[in-house]
Amino acid sequence: MSQVTYAGVSWREHDNLGEMAAVLSVMRQLHEVLALLDEAVRRNEPSAATRLERIVDLIGRTPEELLTIDIDELRADVGGVLTATSRAVRAGWPDALDLAGQDTAGRDLRSLDLRGAALRGATMLGVDLRECDLTDADLLGADLRGADPAGPTCQARCSSPSRNAAY
Repeated sequence: MSQVTYAGVSWREHDNLGEMAAVLSVMRQLHEVLALLDEAVRRNEPSAATRLERIVDLIGRTPEELLTIDIDELRADVGGVLTATSRAVRAGWPDALDLAGQDTAGRDLRSLDLRGAALRGATMLGVDLRECDLTDADLLGADLRGADPAGPTCQARCSSPSRNAAY
């Protein structure tokens, strides 16, 4: 950020650290959205490319301009694109579980088929995901702190041949 946005001036040399911290917060969020939109473009979501170009343009703005960006509005706009992308990707899994927004904290999810699962915004603190296949699962906003995704087949296949075992 200091190389481009502040033309090579480091935080040690800048006289307004509060501004730099605020700009860093905006940049972090812009880059997060950029990464998500890049994945949406890769997944062939038609409306993602124009929004990605808009984010790239915003990243090149001045500190003053960056601080005027309404991040909540931007996230709401991009959220629709990401939801559409998620639906399109998960359409290949018509029987997938929908645990979006649910509290699964501390549970052992190894018996569940999580391919294409809707896990957006789920509270998954400390869940056991060993050997689970999360192919095409929507994990946007899921809280996975302390979750255990370990295992050689975590991304390759589900440990259980049964689909969508009772939760």
